[in-house]
Amino acid sequence: MIDGRLYRGHDGSAGEIGHMTIDPRGAPCRCGKRGCLDTIAGGLAIREKAKAAGLAIGSMRDLERLASDGSRIAAGLLREAGEGLGLAVAGLVQINNPETVLFADLEGFGNGLFYTATRQTIENNILPRLLPSTQIVFQPVEYSFLARGAASVAAQAYLIEGNEG
Repeated sequence: MIDGRLYRGHDGSAGEIGHMTIDPRGAPCRCGKRGCLDTIAGGLAIREKAKAAGLAIGSMRDLERLASDGSRIAAGLLREAGEGLGLAVAGLVQINNPETVLFADLEGFGNGLFYTATRQTIENNILPRLLPSTQIVFQPVEYSFLARGAASVAAQAYLIEGNEG
């Protein structure tokens, strides 16, 4: 939000951080690039890495539970994902200086290692003077959140932007 309005960018693509390059030599991404945030911190990528490592999980909460029970593999996957996300967001905090960073947790991580790694990475990679003025919030949401978000974008376009022309 900028000045009380949803900021969508020049062509409506603002806020899509999943395809920011985090590791130029990283895994291929479905977008055609390599090392995108989505290949490091996306739910599908984490589940695929867990499966490749022999971890049977049904949800991110299962992976968090394995990590808290002492699985080094699960902990490593969560830490790597959280650090990747935290690094990307830290850069955005430096550029935009937001009052609040809201993470909508669609995957169901819960308040565990992933959140901790993400928060610590953000805090370790922004200017210290920004720490007290930047609120970091993790909010669990249902998948219907996506549809409601899309509907709000359409409503804004109709009600506000449609009335300007």
